[in-house]
Amino acid sequence: MSERDFDEMAKGLERINSVIIKLDPSIRVEAFRCLAGCLEQAHELSERNGEVARISPAVEDTNSDPLSFFALHAGGKPSDNVILICAYLYSRSGAALLSSSEISQIADDVGLTLPARIDMTMASATRDGKALFKAEGGGNYRLTVHGELYLQRTFNVKKGLARKGELPA
Repeated sequence: MSERDFDEMAKGLERINSVIIKLDPSIRVEAFRCLAGCLEQAHELSERNGEVARISPAVEDTNSDPLSFFALHAGGKPSDNVILICAYLYSRSGAALLSSSEISQIADDVGLTLPARIDMTMASATRDGKALFKAEGGGNYRLTVHGELYLQRTFNVKKGLARKGELPA
């Protein structure tokens, strides 16, 4: 391993450590295994291609498994967890309608804490002075264009193409 490769691996491990330290101690070992595996794959790919690969976890891999996605990004306030779940849903089904009950169900499934009023959290969520969600009636919300861009930048997700009824379990 060249010194340059070693430095790249060290930087990757430092990034992984900065994520792992924020996680619940009970899931740190498994999260490290998952992220270290991504780091090793990136290094192997760079050796095969004769170029330096960008050392970061593959977003596609984490989006296919909800537990990996939430392990990678978890550790925020309850209101941040609402936005995190919306980012996951956005990565799966694009800018489809979001409901408080759907967000609550996902939080229960992955063990995230949410605020008592998810609807009010979404109604008041802003970044850079711009609303992230727009009320669509019936307790449903839709991401604004600014909301989509915020999720893409913050959580490194792409707009999903599946319709809500077609999502795999």
